[in-house]
Formats: sequence, C-alpha cells, structure tokens
Amino acid sequence: MSKVKKIFKWTLTSILGLFFINAGLAKFWGKGAEVWMNEFDKWGYPDNLYLIIGGLEAIGGLIMFFPKYANKAIFVLVGIMLGACVTHLINSEPSKAIVTLIIFSLLTILLFLNKNIIKPHTQDNPQT
Repeated sequence: MSKVKKIFKWTLTSILGLFFINAGLAKFWGKGAEVWMNEFDKWGYPDNLYLIIGGLEAIGGLIMFFPKYANKAIFVLVGIMLGACVTHLINSEPSKAIVTLIIFSLLTILLFLNKNIIKPHTQDNPQT
C-alpha cells in the first residue's frame, strides 16, 4: 500500500472512529440521550434500543483503531447506517438519509482500503 493510501486510510479511520465514538456516547448522557430517546420513540422503536445502538457505535468506533478487528466493526457500523437510512426514508427525513448514506459510503471505502488485512485461511497462511 502506498504511503498516500496509508495516510488516507488512517485519516478516514480516525475521522469515522471518533465520529462513531462520539455519536455512540451521546446516546448515553445529557441532552443528547434525551434527544435520541425521543427520536427512537418517534420512529416507533422499542424502549432503550437507542442505548444498544449507541453502545455498538461507540465500541465499533473504538475497535476501528485495531486493524486486526477493524473490518468486523465496520460491518456492524455499515448495518447500523443502512438501518438508519431506511428509518429516515420511512419517516420522510431525506436530508438525514443522505447523511447516513454518505457515512455508509465512507465506511464502505474503508472496507476496501482494509481488504488486505483479512487473509484467507491457507496452508501457507494458517490463522491463529
């Protein structure tokens, strides 16, 4: 991987990782928690689902900084962003849906940049 590609990958990882840590933690404390609780209620989701999503976002954002596990976290976050996009579209919130699609796209780009991290199990490359 070229030096420019590595710098881009780690910059994108840092931005998205910190974004998800912040977004996840905001669902637990202060005004942010109240806002998210009301939003999830308005969308018809079960009580406390926003806390589960927040936990997954915060933990996923943190795990993104560990290359061995980054893609697993990114897959979870991609799923959350797809769910968020569908939620916003169903609830006639197109501007919010666009934001989630942009984040989804950036996560997908990061998956492709990380593709060399996941190596298939072979005789020459046993997984530990």
